[in-house]
Amino acid sequence: MDPNRATRVALVGAGFIADFHLEILKRLDGVEVVAVGDVDGGRAAGLARRHDIPRWFGSTAELVEKAKPDVAHVLVPPDLHASVARELLEAGVGVFLEKPMATAAADARALVELARTKNLPLGVNQNQTFHPGFVALKRLVEQGKLGKIDHVFSCLSVPLRQLQSRDFSHWMFRTPQNIVFEQATHPLSQLVQLLGPCRDVTAVPAPAVELAPGVLFHDRWQLALTHERGTATLLLSFGRDFAESFLRVLGQDGSVHVDLLRGHVTRSRKTPWPDFADQFWNAGAGAWALRGAAWRNAFDYVLSTLKLKERSDLFYVGLRASIAAFHAAARGGATLQPSAAEALEVVACCEAATAAVARNDAPRPASAAPTVPAVAGPATSDDVVVTGAAGFLGRHMTGRLLTSGRRVRALVRRPQFAPAELRRDGVTLFAGDALDPVAVERATAGAAAVVHLATAAGSDPAQVVASMVRGARVV
Repeated sequence: MDPNRATRVALVGAGFIADFHLEILKRLDGVEVVAVGDVDGGRAAGLARRHDIPRWFGSTAELVEKAKPDVAHVLVPPDLHASVARELLEAGVGVFLEKPMATAAADARALVELARTKNLPLGVNQNQTFHPGFVALKRLVEQGKLGKIDHVFSCLSVPLRQLQSRDFSHWMFRTPQNIVFEQATHPLSQLVQLLGPCRDVTAVPAPAVELAPGVLFHDRWQLALTHERGTATLLLSFGRDFAESFLRVLGQDGSVHVDLLRGHVTRSRKTPWPDFADQFWNAGAGAWALRGAAWRNAFDYVLSTLKLKERSDLFYVGLRASIAAFHAAARGGATLQPSAAEALEVVACCEAATAAVARNDAPRPASAAPTVPAVAGPATSDDVVVTGAAGFLGRHMTGRLLTSGRRVRALVRRPQFAPAELRRDGVTLFAGDALDPVAVERATAGAAAVVHLATAAGSDPAQVVASMVRGARVV
């Protein structure tokens, strides 16, 4: 790669995370985004239009042939990471993958070897290793401030927007083990950097729950890990209203607590004074650190909101540093961090954690999927159509209508994932999108009224508004 010209960058995959990558790449010196690729041509075109990217393609092969990128950011679902990255590396294109590198250690190992043979950069976006609190923790460890690390406690307890929106078509819900590859890679990447490769792991998940017909999910996992340089305990919890994410590192000469959500770092250490003074000092120092972090977070939020400085939320800061580090290494100016070998270790740890669970999970028959009428009967004056019926408002509206004696014709995109509130007497399911005139005509013909609650998914407010307006026009 010629360091005297801008790196030609393409994106493969135009989903949710692509907007974040492009926002950062536009502010990064020495790169030029030349194309976007996605099997959904409309989605690729929309992303290219929003970010003023000159070209978009419907296949990786066409993108490589016509756009000729030096590097591609691979943002497709995890089960496609290995195949897409292999195609790009074989074509002589460097690769920056969203986590995880792959869903099998053998595939990840093959990618590492292929990149080495081709002398191409291969990186993985393990952005939590660039979290400012984790960077501060690593600095303390490298300086010997904690002594030898004995144990690390790690916790990731968060809501999931896909759970809240019942988007069970997402890759993480296709098997009960996928959630580990999707979410545990964040804390595991930190543990691998602190403690080295994982030698043994025992995983204990909570009993599986059925989110929708055929969709089984473990909402809590406990992992006990033995690494090359210490032991660790990891708690994963999903769908909780109160979020918590932290690292607690116990060393022989002190400990550090890193609040990964709020950016607080507090350190406890042994002083030469008596125990009561030791406790007083550590409590005071911790309180001072928390107070300083709280004021810093408040000022950063205000300045970012007023557009007086770049975004400072911790997710964005970590992602920006991760992308910048990869491109600096790709241009020959730095060592690639995290290394491809570390990313491989994370995949191996996920695989080891889920293998035993997959073997021990007792298969059980899924409940019957809700039926969708092949030929819908005629509506009556008591029937009300609810678009977006599977959403939060739609479910509650359906319940209120049934209670009032109405019948409901529910228009949903994916009837197979319909919630329990829609699988009851008085509800007729219709498959379709509120923007599709044929589907709307079929659901609404003869009905008394329509409650239009369908909206677009995503973070673009204009797209949400446009979808609701177009849907109202169709109705």
